[in-house]
Amino acid sequence: MGKHRKEAVGSRQSEAAADAAKRLELHRGGAARRTAVGVLDAPEEAPDAAPAAARDIAASVADPTAASGRHCFGESDTGTAVSGLSSSGVGVAGISSSGPGLSGYSSTGTGVVAASASGNALAVHGKAHFSRSGSALVPKGAKMRTVTVVGATPASLVLVTLQSVRSGVSVLGAVPEHGTFTVHLNKKAPRDTKFAWFVLN
Repeated sequence: MGKHRKEAVGSRQSEAAADAAKRLELHRGGAARRTAVGVLDAPEEAPDAAPAAARDIAASVADPTAASGRHCFGESDTGTAVSGLSSSGVGVAGISSSGPGLSGYSSTGTGVVAASASGNALAVHGKAHFSRSGSALVPKGAKMRTVTVVGATPASLVLVTLQSVRSGVSVLGAVPEHGTFTVHLNKKAPRDTKFAWFVLN
């Protein structure tokens, strides 16, 4: 088994080295084009970027269990950069020892889309972090508090829960506006009163 594994690793290393050399040759010719693993060579004004990227990719492809580096990279101006398909298992998997295992970004569209015809579209095991959530205080003697949330609109959904026990005090409502929302209490807070919030849409 050890011999077969060494041969397999050696084969991957040879393929990665050949691929890196090919990208370097293309770069020296001044052509910015997509390679077999989806790496876009750097423009001519940055002559050292493409060889460095090629070496990084070659190293990560040669060792698919590496703790750092890029195992798969896709870039596309209009279509699908990376696609995974499986009839029963995982189509695309991302694993990292320290950074994001899988990342999606879009300047104007949806960064990541999860869909399922009959199962869970998204399953989260562990803590989840949302940038449009947090906590704030209604100061003593006040009945409301306005919180700034970038991107909030009057159509946003605002969920608010008191996190301080104050006898007779409750949330009347949370009213979203452009860039903010305001929490209203039914009476003045006898002491600083903490609440948690979560904004959708």
